[in-house]
This record gives sequence, C-alpha cells and structure tokens, in this order.
Amino acid sequence: MIKSPFATGAALMLALPVMAQAADFAAMDTNQDGYLTVSELQAALPDLSEADFNAADVNADGVLNEAEVAAAQAAGIFPSDDG
Repeated sequence: MIKSPFATGAALMLALPVMAQAADFAAMDTNQDGYLTVSELQAALPDLSEADFNAADVNADGVLNEAEVAAAQAAGIFPSDDG
C-alpha cells in the first residue's frame, strides 16, 4: 500500500497541537511530578484566578493533570495555542 504525502502531512498537522500541548504542560510542570499546582500554572498564566483553577480541577484533588488542562482549554477556561 502506498501512502500519499498528503495523508502523512494531514496526520502530522493533526498531531502537532497535541505535541505542543504536552510540551507546554511539561514546561509548566516545574517539579516534573506530572501535575500542575495553582502556583505552577499562575507562573505561566499570571491572570489565571484560583476560581478558574478550581473549575478545571474536576476531581478536586488540588492539582491538574494533562487531561484536566486539555479539557479546560477546550472549555475556554484556559487559553489554548490554537487561537
């Protein structure tokens, strides 16, 4: 089976936002524990309120994982890289 360059390029374009999000999450996760605290997130997003953080913390454990950050971006609680 021959794959077209277009299909390969399209797949890469779809993957880039996910890869960028993961890189941004890792950069914000200053202690590299796999979670973001309110202070780690506010260092990257100074205008973020604790209320917004708490709205994103759906399991109320006091930290955000990558899925919670992605959901908050999709819901418009946090800014996203795709505009």
